[in-house]
Amino acid sequence: MLISGRLHLIPCRLIHFQLIDESDFEKLASILNLNLKETWKHSIDHFDFFYKKFKNDPSVLNWWIYFIVLQSEKTIIGSCGFKGKPDINGEVEIGYEILKEYRNQGYATETAATLIKFAFENPEVKKIKASTYSLENASVHVLKNQKMFFETHSYNSLEGDLWHWAIKR
Repeated sequence: MLISGRLHLIPCRLIHFQLIDESDFEKLASILNLNLKETWKHSIDHFDFFYKKFKNDPSVLNWWIYFIVLQSEKTIIGSCGFKGKPDINGEVEIGYEILKEYRNQGYATETAATLIKFAFENPEVKKIKASTYSLENASVHVLKNQKMFFETHSYNSLEGDLWHWAIKR
């Protein structure tokens, strides 16, 4: 678990993935001893992708997906994590998502800072990357707050125009 001021980032383990896959949210909430908002239950489409990859390589546990928990409410308010372990160049990519009703309260900034701190505690990590849609938005603001710099842009047919950000050790 990664801990910051108001948040706990809890790694999603195999049992958690299985319960999400089975839509057994009552048992998931019980195991985690947390509250699950209906809005969170409807924002987890991406967990299927992560579950399939995690089953093939459980060693990515700490370099994969985390639940973002607001400690004061003992509630999951989003998800975050890495897109895998450090590569041969010592690079990792972060991502995060906060439920709409919890946005604009600094939780994304706190989450990104916690992920960056964790990654740089690993001596293998030389660079942390992130991607955003190619427009000035809240995610761009979060990454700039973390001293990430604009690196390049790209286009793909699934996501459209993307900006790529980085911070080096």
